[in-house]
Amino acid sequence: MSLGNSILNAVEKAGNKLPDPVTIFVILIGVVMLASLVMSSLGASVEHPVTGETIEVVNLLTGAQLQTLLVNMPAVLTGFAPLGMVLVVMIGAGIAEKTGLLAAGLPVGPMRNTEEVMTHPHTIHRGMAAEKDGWKGWGIPIKFSRTPGEIKRRPPRFGEHGRELLEEKEKME
Repeated sequence: MSLGNSILNAVEKAGNKLPDPVTIFVILIGVVMLASLVMSSLGASVEHPVTGETIEVVNLLTGAQLQTLLVNMPAVLTGFAPLGMVLVVMIGAGIAEKTGLLAAGLPVGPMRNTEEVMTHPHTIHRGMAAEKDGWKGWGIPIKFSRTPGEIKRRPPRFGEHGRELLEEKEKME
């Protein structure tokens, strides 16, 4: 087994020992709230780097702060698109797993490297393994009866046409 596969296997084993992502998210929220309680009771504060204003730590476990958190949560989740997308994916994956959709065959698949894809029985059966001028890759995935498609030339190597493209660009300017 290669070093890369060994590392990925170790990461997978460690990841499988973690709880569900939603559980981790809730735990981290709890940690932040407890830290706010401790730091506010110690009177911790920081200085704003631009304005020089002193900002004191606020205890997030007070009734008013919990109410603010719950009232503003939808705006926070929808206002920061990456966080909203991550939460939607995490919740969807958790629901799919807990309800048995994944076990029932919800269309998902393993990640494969190029060599695994090229030698996979499905790739071979579909006639998708392609070779052209020393290049190996997968071919046309969609097969039409009258226009089956073909690879006429290999893809360019890194930087292969760089000089020609730069010369063409200079002519256009």
